[in-house]
Amino acid sequence: AHPSMAALIHLCGGILQRVGVTAAIDEIVYFSATFGEQFDRHLEEVAHHGGEIIPDHGIVMTYSASGSVGQACVNAFKAGKKFKVLISEARPINEGIEMARRLIDTGIPTTLMTDAALANAVATAQLVLVGCDAILPNTVVNKTGTYALALLAKLAHVPVVCLGTSEKILSETHLDSFKIIPHPAREISPELPQALKVENVYFDQTPLPLFHTILLETGPMTMDLTETRPA
Repeated sequence: AHPSMAALIHLCGGILQRVGVTAAIDEIVYFSATFGEQFDRHLEEVAHHGGEIIPDHGIVMTYSASGSVGQACVNAFKAGKKFKVLISEARPINEGIEMARRLIDTGIPTTLMTDAALANAVATAQLVLVGCDAILPNTVVNKTGTYALALLAKLAHVPVVCLGTSEKILSETHLDSFKIIPHPAREISPELPQALKVENVYFDQTPLPLFHTILLETGPMTMDLTETRPA
């Protein structure tokens, strides 16, 4: 869990506002479980929408390891669509490799490549499909490299679609709780000179105009976040 994950911010805020800091443990557990069940339903619903837009006999590029994107691909495959997935390793923790394994185990033709290779490959895709950790008033927060991929897709005239849920939307009032934090340098390489400055940041922010669509559990997102964020 990270302070850049909007659903976690909403969960903690909901506990403080609706249950209270002095609430009994069972009340907090019940609220958390209810929130989690709703979140899971919304993830399933947006994965359904995602499966519907995957092109039959096409190529889909994705990045990192979004559960919603993975399930969307499985849904499309089970619906009889024939397509290929392009995915990169997603350094430094290589979660893209695990995603590739899950897709290939399902039977979906999948090609794994290095992160840098996405630049040449994006023009072969008909769709770039990514998940997100948060949707801010002007940007989408996802694995570092999403911004660069979206820019490359724009140059190649390939639509970029983000799968999110209402729990991932943060309005201006929530931004004080949102933070992107650095991670250990050893994840990039275990042996580096102490004098070397290392930046290992998991998340970047992609401007909303670079997305063709942002899909929520209710369908395409309106850019007026006051209408779509959780109460």
